[in-house]
Amino acid sequence: MVFITTYFNNVIDILLEMAPWLILGTLIAGIIHTLLPIGFIKRHLGVPGFNSILKAVIIGIPMPLCSCSVIPAALGIKKDGASTGATSGFLISTPQTGADSIMMALSFFGLPFVIFKILAALISGAIGGLWINFVDTKNKQALLDLDALCCTSNNVHNNTTPTCCHKDSTKNKMTLKQFLKDSFIYCFITMYKDFYFWLTIGILISALITTIVPPNELAGYWFTTGVAGLFLTLLISIPLYVCATESMPLAAALVTAGLSPGAALVFLMAGPVTNITTIGTVYKNFGKQVATIYVIVVVTISLFTGFIFDLFFADAFGIHAPIVHHDHSSAIAYVGMYALLILLALHFFLAFKSRVKNKTKETTSGCPL
Repeated sequence: MVFITTYFNNVIDILLEMAPWLILGTLIAGIIHTLLPIGFIKRHLGVPGFNSILKAVIIGIPMPLCSCSVIPAALGIKKDGASTGATSGFLISTPQTGADSIMMALSFFGLPFVIFKILAALISGAIGGLWINFVDTKNKQALLDLDALCCTSNNVHNNTTPTCCHKDSTKNKMTLKQFLKDSFIYCFITMYKDFYFWLTIGILISALITTIVPPNELAGYWFTTGVAGLFLTLLISIPLYVCATESMPLAAALVTAGLSPGAALVFLMAGPVTNITTIGTVYKNFGKQVATIYVIVVVTISLFTGFIFDLFFADAFGIHAPIVHHDHSSAIAYVGMYALLILLALHFFLAFKSRVKNKTKETTSGCPL
């Protein structure tokens, strides 16, 4: 009974800590998505070279794309003419961050950790993109004519002039009502549909780790400290199919149990980027050489940045045990928690309803007349 009570309290603690920041982050992500000009990403990544790689990484950092949605986005960019280097830089940097995960990292680990995390994503994406662009011989081509990147016009059936990507066709011409509607749908329907299930699993597992392993219980062991602890976290993170948002409570639980903040940085970098699905997709679409460089860059940079952060910054900023029992008296924390619980319950209900509907269709279509 004590175990169940403690576990329940840990779940509540995690929800109170992360929910307001997660909702704020998804709101920011939704606004970014809604306000982006039509074809913005493809327009700026469509020209091969260093500039496109740098733009790909910078654009990818705040984009609300997790490891499951960044793959089709990156392949679409590649199909429209982006260099392999720019596409790879986008694939490396984007899943590590995002407005929602940045806000969650701020709540768990603080501003210095967030700044270091963003810089790590920028550096790893740039190095990976430049290296891949250098060795990739299939994409040494002339600059693409931006007119070839014209988007399909929404009014093509009305014989109007197509809206091209290189023109400043922005979404801010929409009405306020349409803007609010689109932002709301993207924030709370589209985004949560991508990660609601594994976010829930991450919260439950994090609470379980915190319940079974008391704070700092693993601290001091040879396999959880120093470089060994970083490698241990890397081995845990590589096979997992987690997004930056979903992995945040898990990373916080690992640090609370006694692993270093640098280990959390490794987990948050390598986990969303080096899962088996993403590596397989890179191998299939870009070849063995690109996939090898992709993995080497992510593994090396994550270990290096984790080591540097532990060596110079973790103690200086006092980043330890992010999941603790607080007296959460803030009304905002409770409102955020209940709002998140409602959103998660809604998406579980919608998923269940959709599954039942599909099952009914299959049964009906399979019945003889």
